[in-house]
Amino acid sequence: MKTPNGRFGALLSWARENLDARLTVEDLADRAGMSARHFARAFAAETGTTPSKAIERLRIEVARERVQSSREAIELVAEATGFGDPERMRRAFIRASASRPRAAARGAGGLGNLTWHSSVEAKMSGMEYSNENAKRLQRIYLTGDVTAQRAETIRQLNLSAGESVLDIGCGPGYLCESMAQIVGPDGAVVGIDVSTDLIEVCNRQKASAWISYAIGNATELGQSHASFDVVVCTQVAEYVPDVDRVLAETFRVLKPGGRTIFVATDWDAVVWHSESPERMAAVMKSWEAHCAHPRLPRSMARRLVDARLHLDGASVFPILNLQYDDDSYSKGLAQGIRDFVARRNDVSADDLEAWHSEFEHLSGAGQYFFSTNRYLFRASKPAAPPL
Repeated sequence: MKTPNGRFGALLSWARENLDARLTVEDLADRAGMSARHFARAFAAETGTTPSKAIERLRIEVARERVQSSREAIELVAEATGFGDPERMRRAFIRASASRPRAAARGAGGLGNLTWHSSVEAKMSGMEYSNENAKRLQRIYLTGDVTAQRAETIRQLNLSAGESVLDIGCGPGYLCESMAQIVGPDGAVVGIDVSTDLIEVCNRQKASAWISYAIGNATELGQSHASFDVVVCTQVAEYVPDVDRVLAETFRVLKPGGRTIFVATDWDAVVWHSESPERMAAVMKSWEAHCAHPRLPRSMARRLVDARLHLDGASVFPILNLQYDDDSYSKGLAQGIRDFVARRNDVSADDLEAWHSEFEHLSGAGQYFFSTNRYLFRASKPAAPPL
């Protein structure tokens, strides 16, 4: 919100510099030298909004600027802008996004809006998709574990030539490239992601003319109604605070009779051997903050049904590592966890280093063990009733 130059301009300028204060209607009215009732009416007449909504918009604006322009901890941003905690800030960003007209979001300025909202949402979910993280994700996606998971996802999608497919959160594009080989030139594959670095990677390695990549927001898809035969979303939904809106958008862009697969992890179900179980528990507890829904699979079936999709089935894809090496999923994961937890400062640097360095020792001694499950949920959009 731009600060007006009228009678409340100075007040809002002061509020912008004091967002960590309570800033109730009564507080603002007192500073303006007016009764709360008269102030609320006069403010609405002058600005076209209520005092409380104006303050929330200021908080969102300042929080967005701080999140995008610095590596400041998200908890500190939430406190400094008056939200108190990251969850309240997430909900405020969701409300702001939902209140923006869809047509405007998809108009000339739409891509800019999607880009800032997606990048801020990603950081608030705990993961920043920087160039460094993009390279780390590429390495993980090429491990045998994730390659096998990708093959299983494709098997369950049961694609046919000529179909149109949307990949929400396409990462480095490996799944898109594999799907494009199946749907062929009469089909189409569209991949979207919040990371400009990953989209650049995708476009550099694009092998088929019927694949397209773009920066996109999972909660506000830029695609038309009923435009895809298949929508796939692997290891992305748990990072989006408003996951139900992702499912609603999936329903919207699917053709009647179209199908979808969502793949997610329950981070509380990871089994990782350590000679210090207490240290392992502390690190993994801190890691849970890296995503908005660390136990999403437990509610995924209900969420799909609530989104008016038909639940067609669910299955488990296991990942088991008995070696800690470059081709193991868990080695790349351990590096990501170490970097994330280090920024949170809720595990000591010494404990975190001991946690990370232990894996080489355990692997060399033949005692390394890591296990996790990917949960694949298959659903479809009911076919249109016959005329």
